Amino acid sequence: MKKREKLKSIYLIIFLMYFFTINILITPVLGNDGIQIKENDFLNILCNLPTVTNNDGSLKVSLVIDENHGINIDNGLYIIGHPVVTVNDNAKIYPEHIIYYDPTEEISVIKQPFITTIKGEVLFIDHKKYPSTLHVIDVEGNIKQITTPYNEIVAISANPIKNEIAVFGKLRYETTVKFSIINLDTQETKIIYSHEYNSIPHLSVSSFQVVYDRSGNLYFSTVQNDRPAIYIYDGKEVKLYKREALKPLISPNSKYLAYQNIDFVTKHKSKREANFVIIDLSSNQVIGSINKTGSILELYNDSLYFYNTNAGSLEKYSLKNNSIYLEKITKIEAKPFISNEPKANIYSYSDYSSAVIKKYQ
Repeated sequence: MKKREKLKSIYLIIFLMYFFTINILITPVLGNDGIQIKENDFLNILCNLPTVTNNDGSLKVSLVIDENHGINIDNGLYIIGHPVVTVNDNAKIYPEHIIYYDPTEEISVIKQPFITTIKGEVLFIDHKKYPSTLHVIDVEGNIKQITTPYNEIVAISANPIKNEIAVFGKLRYETTVKFSIINLDTQETKIIYSHEYNSIPHLSVSSFQVVYDRSGNLYFSTVQNDRPAIYIYDGKEVKLYKREALKPLISPNSKYLAYQNIDFVTKHKSKREANFVIIDLSSNQVIGSINKTGSILELYNDSLYFYNTNAGSLEKYSLKNNSIYLEKITKIEAKPFISNEPKANIYSYSDYSSAVIKKYQ
């Protein structure tokens, strides 16, 4: 019996040695919070974190990953970091400020955490504690807080002809949503539109957008009494622009406006499947639509990138000659995003748990 027990002990030791040896051999390299780094592209994309520079290059603001809690994968993959402010080649990290970044996120202040103003200053949201706060970095690198009427800020857009910003947000325990204009010189806030809001489960807060065209006209979308609509503010008054529409997006040259078309919204579902409409702003005429389920990733001057969720494909459309036609379809494994490289490339996370990143042309 003793000999048999001794043999069992030897076999157990051999098995354990084999088990741990195999696991050491097959265990992938791990990043922060156990994210598997399977491809060099993942490291490359992290090197292209959000960076903005003012016109004369004297001020640069970028994001550095937090050493302790840099990447979170609880609900997708987003990065937790700090602003790095460089003035005339002198860089300083501000660890007291926390910034969230996820290139796949539809909430604009997380997808694009740095916003440049007409004066070359840079805005960001600090998520260090609740409520989150809005800050501005001036051209000398000084950081100051801007007072807002919100404790939840969802969307920000900078006016291209005035030193002011449009902000959408709400108070956490109130049902009123507010669209405001903040003068960055005086910090004066003007509420241009507000209404009662009841949360609609299948509509994300990203449906509420603010975006300027090159002439300083503000387009914003909201849902009031279960009715979605886009409004326009010309600096004097708010006017209804389009009913049954959400998520306005304007091309950099302000030639095209794209939006999501929805008949009406209830607390349970849309009346019908939404499609996407593209308008020529110079004539205010519809040039085409995309009748598919998905999302518009980016609207460039003469092209549009669309993620078709049902087909699992990335689709590139041409907008030349006041028409829309499909140029290219690429099968894709997961929701894609636009990188922060100087020349925009499209990537996707194929698996949130392993963070494999693939590049698409």
